[in-house]
Amino acid sequence: MKLTKIILALLIFGISFTSVANALAADKLLLLGTSSAAGVYHPVGEALCKLINQNRETHLHRCAAQTTGGSVYNIKAIVSGELNIAITKADLIYKAYNGLPPFQGDSRNQGLRFIATLYSEPIAIIIKNNVSEQDFSSLTGKTINIGNKGSGKRTISDEIFKTMNWGDANFKKIYELSTSEAAKSFCTGDIDILVEAVGMPSEFYNLITQQCDGKFLPLPEKIINHFKNKGPYYTDFIIPPNLYKNNKFPVKTLSLDVVLATHSRVSTEAISLVSKVILNKNQELRRSHPALANSDVKFLKQNESKVPGHGSVQQPID
Repeated sequence: MKLTKIILALLIFGISFTSVANALAADKLLLLGTSSAAGVYHPVGEALCKLINQNRETHLHRCAAQTTGGSVYNIKAIVSGELNIAITKADLIYKAYNGLPPFQGDSRNQGLRFIATLYSEPIAIIIKNNVSEQDFSSLTGKTINIGNKGSGKRTISDEIFKTMNWGDANFKKIYELSTSEAAKSFCTGDIDILVEAVGMPSEFYNLITQQCDGKFLPLPEKIINHFKNKGPYYTDFIIPPNLYKNNKFPVKTLSLDVVLATHSRVSTEAISLVSKVILNKNQELRRSHPALANSDVKFLKQNESKVPGHGSVQQPID
C-alpha cells in the first residue's frame, strides 16, 4: 500500500512538472497571428518575428508568424490560447474586451491586452476604373466581396451594409473571399466591388490598380459618421492623389489603428522581449514594409485604449 502511494505521488508530481514545463515552453515559442499571405499583416508579422529571432540564442525565445483568417480570428485565437500574440484592429479588441458583438459571451476576453499600435489601415472601397458611378447608392446590382468570416474587412462590410440598408437582394452576387482570392476574381471581372482594409502603400493595391484597373471610391458622409459614432478608434484619412494609378484626386475615407495584442496569461518575460524589440529596433521595423514607413509606433496605456496593456509593456526590459 505504501509503495502504491509513493508511485501515485511520483506520477502526480511528474504530471504537474510536465504541465508546468509545457506552459513555460509555450511562451518560449511565440506564435504570432497575421492574416492571409496577400495582406500586410503577414509580412509585418514576419518582419517582427525576424527581429525577435535575431538573438534567440541569447534570450531563448523564438517567434513564428502564422497565416490566419484575419483580425477577428486572431482575437479569438489569443483568447483560446492558440496564439500568443497577434495583429488585429483597435476597434475589434475594444469590442472583444467589452463583450460586444461579435465577441459576446466569453469571460476570457477580459484577459486580452494591448501591446502597441503599429500603423494605420484605411477603409478602401475599390471599383473598376471604367465604372462611372461615384455614388454608393449606384453600386447595387453588381457583384461585391465583403471578406471572409473572421477578417476585419468583414466587420467593416457588415457595418456598411447596415448603414446603407443593404442585403443579399441588393447585389447580383455577394462573395466572402480572402484578400488573395478576391484579387484574382476582381482581376478576372467576376467581382465588381471590393471592400478592403490594408495598410498603404501595399503590393496588393499596386496589383489591383495597375494590372487590374481598379480605383478607390470616397466614403460618403453617411458612412463616415456611422463609423465615427461607433467609437474613437476611427479617424479621418485621405488617400493621397497619384499614390495609385487611377486616383488623380484625394480620396476621403477613414482609418483604424492596427495593433499588436496578447493575453494576460502570456509571460511577462516574453512580452517584455517583444516590446523591447519594437522599441529598440523601431527603425529596422519601419524599413521592413512600406506600410510601416510613416507609422507612429507607441505603447498603449489603459486610459488611451480602454483596454489594459500587458504589465511588462510600459517598461520593456533592457
